[in-house]
Amino acid sequence: MPSIKSIRAFILTMEQGSLTLAAQEMNLSQPAASRLLQQLEEEFGSALFFRDKKTLIPSPQAELLYPELSRILSTYSEVPNILGALQHNETLPFKVMAQTRCTLGLVVPALARLGKKWPDLKIDLATNKRTELRRRMISDRFDVGVFALPLHIDFAEVVSVTPMTCRVVVSKNSPLAKLKSVTLEDLQEQDYISVKEALTGKKAIENILAKSGDKLSIKHEVSNAYVGLSLVRQGLGYMVAERSTIDPAYLSDIRLLPLENAPAIDYAICVSKDMREHPAKADFIQILTDILQEYSA
Repeated sequence: MPSIKSIRAFILTMEQGSLTLAAQEMNLSQPAASRLLQQLEEEFGSALFFRDKKTLIPSPQAELLYPELSRILSTYSEVPNILGALQHNETLPFKVMAQTRCTLGLVVPALARLGKKWPDLKIDLATNKRTELRRRMISDRFDVGVFALPLHIDFAEVVSVTPMTCRVVVSKNSPLAKLKSVTLEDLQEQDYISVKEALTGKKAIENILAKSGDKLSIKHEVSNAYVGLSLVRQGLGYMVAERSTIDPAYLSDIRLLPLENAPAIDYAICVSKDMREHPAKADFIQILTDILQEYSA
C-alpha cells in the first residue's frame, strides 16, 4: 500500500502541474518529492509522468489513478474531523459543493431555509467554477452538489434535473423594463453584456440567434455574472441569465423579462456515492428542488 505522503506528492503534482511546486507545498526538497513519486511508480509498476522539456505530462495510468487516490487522500484528511465528531457525539458539518454561478441566487437562499429548520447545523460550503468543480468533487468529501449541466460526474448520483429558462435582465430604469416580454428585435438597439464564465448559457443564446439569423453585438464583456449584474444595475446594458444566477439582493433594482424562444439551462442536484448519510441531506435536496421550481414557474 502506498504511503499517504507519496499519494499527496502525486496529487499535488497533478494539480500544480509541477514537481517543484508540489515539493514546496509539502516543505520538501525536489529530490525528496521525486523519490516519493518513484515509490508510487514502483508500487503500481507504471510510469506516472513523462517529461517534455520542463513540463511533466501525466501518463494515462496517472489520469486513471488520480480520482481514486484523491478520494483516499480526502478520506484520510477527514479522519481527525470524523474522530472528533464521534468523540463529542456530533454530526459532521453538512458539506455542499456548488458551481459559482448559482451560489448566491440558489444555494445560499436554500441554505438559509435549511438553517431555519436545522438551527444547530454546521455548514461547509465550497464553490468553484465549472473548470474546477468536477476535480474538487472527485477529491473532496461532500454531501450535496449543485451545478449546471453538462458536467460529467460518474462518481456521484444525480437525484434531480430542473430546466431553468433564461431571461433578459435589465435595470428597472431601462426602457425595456416596461415590457412584459422581449424579442430579439427589441434587443438590437440595446447594449449587450456578455459573460465569459457562463459558456453554457452563452452557447445556448448563440444557437437561438443562429436559427433566427439575428446577431447581438457585444458592448461589454465581463468575467462572471455578478459583475455583469452590477453593470446592469448601473444601466450599462442588459444580460441574459437564468434566475438561479441572480442574488436576491439585486431584485429590487432589476427586471427579469421573458425572451422569445429563450434557451433553458439544466440544473442538477447530486449526492455523493459514499456510505455517509447526513441527516440534513434529504431536507436540503427538497428545499433546492422547491426553489428551482419556484424560479422556473
